[in-house]
Amino acid sequence: MVLAAPRPLDAQLGGLLRGRVTDAAKKAAGIESEAAPKPTDTPTVSKPVVLPTTDPSVIPITDKVLEGFARALQTEIDLRAQLLKELDAREAAVKKHEACKGQVAASPEFQQILMQLGNLPENTTTEQMMQAMAKMTKDQEALVLKMCGPEPAPG
Repeated sequence: MVLAAPRPLDAQLGGLLRGRVTDAAKKAAGIESEAAPKPTDTPTVSKPVVLPTTDPSVIPITDKVLEGFARALQTEIDLRAQLLKELDAREAAVKKHEACKGQVAASPEFQQILMQLGNLPENTTTEQMMQAMAKMTKDQEALVLKMCGPEPAPG
């Protein structure tokens, strides 16, 4: 690492910082800088802003564009509120269906379906046991469909 003797501020930054500090000091004191344009008595007419690019993705900010943006944001807010209502309704339907399934599981008809496994003979093969369980599952699903209706569609 090379040690350098500290240089004056003018030498390090070429006087840029000193010029800015001087201008800021003059403004604070109420003295106008030489570089500042003098106000004129005649009003100037502003020229339309010319975009520095022909890129179609660059949109000038105008009142019409801002109004369209505000409408788009309001549409987004409305659609989000509608979606939240739909999601809440779906969640309520799912909870209602789950509660109904719980009631069906406690019903005598459901218990009767479960008892079918206990009525199988002792010498039942594995294949017969699997067929009985598949039938029991199918009967349980049919009972739930009959008593509770179809499950709510996924959102």
